[in-house]
Amino acid sequence: MLSIIIGLWAVRHVLITLLALTVFLGIFWIVNGVIDIFTTLSHRGMPERGWSVLMGVLSAIAGIIVLAFPGLTLLGLAVILGIWLLVFGIMELTAAFRLRRLAAG
Repeated sequence: MLSIIIGLWAVRHVLITLLALTVFLGIFWIVNGVIDIFTTLSHRGMPERGWSVLMGVLSAIAGIIVLAFPGLTLLGLAVILGIWLLVFGIMELTAAFRLRRLAAG
């Protein structure tokens, strides 16, 4: 029942929902980055610690950027998603034609 109420609210208030999702994404990236950094630094035997710390720092910076510029972030994510969906669609069509050719041959 709660999911229906939240879904109806999200459809009714699209811009607020998008802003909330962007803010949650930014907070998630910051928290995830900080946890990655502290986890990596506390485990001395972990292989390739430098890369893990770098990924944590990049994640935290990305979260800060998302929170600082939510509108631009939404636009950027929409463009990236659109490009990814186009590439994915082309890959699916290519796979479908290959399967069709294999089935016929």
